[in-house]
Amino acid sequence: MNYFKIVFAFFILLAGLTLTGQESNYADSLKIVLNQEKQPMSAQASLLHQLSQYYHENENYSEALKYKIRELQIHKEKENDSLAARAQEKIGVMFYKTGNYDASAEYFLKALNYFEQTNNKLLVAQITGNLANVYTRIDNYSRAIEYLNRSEKIYKNSPGLSNNAFAGLYINIGLAHTGNKSYDIAMDYYQKALDLIQGLDNFLYEATAYNNIGEVYFELEQFDLAYKNYEKALDFFRKANNKRGVGAALSNLAKVKIEEKEYAGAVKLATEALSYFEDINAKFFIVDVQKQLSEAYKKMNNYEKSLAHLEQYTVKLEELKGTEITERIASIELQNIIRKEEQKLQLIKQQAELREKESKLSEIKLYSTIAGIFVLLVVTILIIFNQRGRLQRNTLKQEILQRDQEQLQNELQFKKREVENFAIHIQEKNELLKSLNTEIKKVAKNNDLDYKELNEITNLVNHSLYIDNNRKELELKINQAQQDFLHRLKSKFDWLSKTDLRLCSFLILEFSTKEIAAFMNIEPSSVKTSRNRLRKKLNLPPNSDIKAFLDTV
Repeated sequence: MNYFKIVFAFFILLAGLTLTGQESNYADSLKIVLNQEKQPMSAQASLLHQLSQYYHENENYSEALKYKIRELQIHKEKENDSLAARAQEKIGVMFYKTGNYDASAEYFLKALNYFEQTNNKLLVAQITGNLANVYTRIDNYSRAIEYLNRSEKIYKNSPGLSNNAFAGLYINIGLAHTGNKSYDIAMDYYQKALDLIQGLDNFLYEATAYNNIGEVYFELEQFDLAYKNYEKALDFFRKANNKRGVGAALSNLAKVKIEEKEYAGAVKLATEALSYFEDINAKFFIVDVQKQLSEAYKKMNNYEKSLAHLEQYTVKLEELKGTEITERIASIELQNIIRKEEQKLQLIKQQAELREKESKLSEIKLYSTIAGIFVLLVVTILIIFNQRGRLQRNTLKQEILQRDQEQLQNELQFKKREVENFAIHIQEKNELLKSLNTEIKKVAKNNDLDYKELNEITNLVNHSLYIDNNRKELELKINQAQQDFLHRLKSKFDWLSKTDLRLCSFLILEFSTKEIAAFMNIEPSSVKTSRNRLRKKLNLPPNSDIKAFLDTV
């Protein structure tokens, strides 16, 4: 009967596609079949896979995630570990596409663990490559290179792989080395990739390789070579009909023109790039190009157009921030759904195990009361011996745990001192820059100097003062030092924002209000306001000691 339903559902799906001839109806038809009653679990998993794949190919990753998560639950319930691991790898890719790198890495690692145990080397290489992409996106290039080198080693020991597979890997390795400023190594890998795909008409890989080579030359300030490679990338992106790539290549060419002070040419290229990005609504790239146009027009003394593009840059930047927040919230909600569904699945398994145990116990009682008493006596004796052994093991575990805790406490104190020293470094640097800024203004008032030149120096000081990469490194050090604390805090108060968590880290490290204001680039009064807002979120009385409360978390 079930096979008849499957065949019947197939014909419904085929008829729906034939009648409409539209891709959207493909997904609707799949949903109709999926929602039929008494659908076998294997058929449900197949339909969920097709739906997820459809939305993934159409870049609707949030919708694709929903169906892939449901497919994963079915594979777990049927204890099909291989398909579950493959689903976890796909979920990792989708989280990566949405910018949720924490969740992406978590699912990649789950899949990696299974395929390492089953010795599936090619999938291990694929997943380690995906993990490397995550680390590249968060600027941890050294870690990315470690994973990519592992993938490369597996690929070299796997006969029969296509040149395209190696070329894609080499481009990723080159990108990681570019980020790590190892330009010679990066160029070697880009050239290897180009040699492998020579004559294969893989236009997208060729375009990407030339574009990345252009970036290396641009970083080395060899602008002529950068321009030539960007031009090659543009040609191949056009052959591949990749609008995002065409826009990126045009924008890169405009970037070189600005460096060479050919501002009219830069405007022409950037304007063309903008049209491509607007056509596909690539918000991140639109923001960059608007900034380029504003800068180019300013250098041409066309302040009216420069201001117009600057206003567009500001508007688009705010829209982009809003989009990022929305996507982040959607990712958090998806993770919430995942946790709830996994807990539900675990509860079902526990209930099934409990029913099975109760059934076996009933059989034992039914067959023989005497045998039950005998078994009970034997079990009692075994429990006594087991408890004695468990007590000894627990004592040993307690000693080991105590030593581990002491070691962790020492490491935490070391990291805390490291963070404090680094924070003092940043504060001293900012105080020096502020003093320098003040002195420049005094000189400007008391001397007959070129105010424009002094103003540019002041802007450079302010740029160093407020856009300091050291803050990013400080935040990374605090996250490392406070990793366990932040994890507990987020699990207990999941409504706290990233800014709230950062403030909690500063408070637990006992930084002063002035220091916190410097590190967060706000006024001391704003720090007080943030504290009051944090008390409300933590349901604490006004003027209560937040530090004392955080010590109990």
